[in-house]
Amino acid sequence: MGFMFAPRYHPAMKAVVPVRKALKVRTAFNMLGPMLNPAGTQYALVGVYTPDLQPLMADSLMALGMKKALVVCSTVGDLSLDEMTPCGPTSVVEVTPAGTKSYSFDPKDVGIPPCELKDLAGGDAKLNARMLTDALGGEKGPVADCLMLNAGVAMAAAAQAESVEEGVAMCKEAHAQGKAGDTLRSWIELSQELKLQEA
Repeated sequence: MGFMFAPRYHPAMKAVVPVRKALKVRTAFNMLGPMLNPAGTQYALVGVYTPDLQPLMADSLMALGMKKALVVCSTVGDLSLDEMTPCGPTSVVEVTPAGTKSYSFDPKDVGIPPCELKDLAGGDAKLNARMLTDALGGEKGPVADCLMLNAGVAMAAAAQAESVEEGVAMCKEAHAQGKAGDTLRSWIELSQELKLQEA
């Protein structure tokens, strides 16, 4: 699991960055990124910024031959988000070779208490890093809940858990045992090693 910056792996995407920035609106390139994954994965958790795009993204992922994908969009008040949050229910479209299935998922159903969007707000890079380190290091609260929710859903999307419920339960257990913090420290060490190798 990780983040891959599309312009680094797809030169054509790099060429459109200035145009995207100049337009200051969402374009088709917002949809292309998840479909151009250089890892060639057969499983995906993909967020879209409006529920109207869920069927299109689901059909596209099915056409790409995904074994399983979950396309999510949550709504908080008038705002649509391309991820799941504890702030309320999320619209989900599940993609398999057999077809698509749409449903609503409420984090309360897996023991994730509701929160306000402001409870998840970050800030500058230093604050965001501290929030992530604290949440993965065992601190409880809305940020940790949001991370466990999304990681649990990703586990289900990747067929590493039979259901979202099982995925979230696995993540809660790993969080309680400190495994999330250990993994973060390993990623940091690996990232630093790779950076030295590139220099």
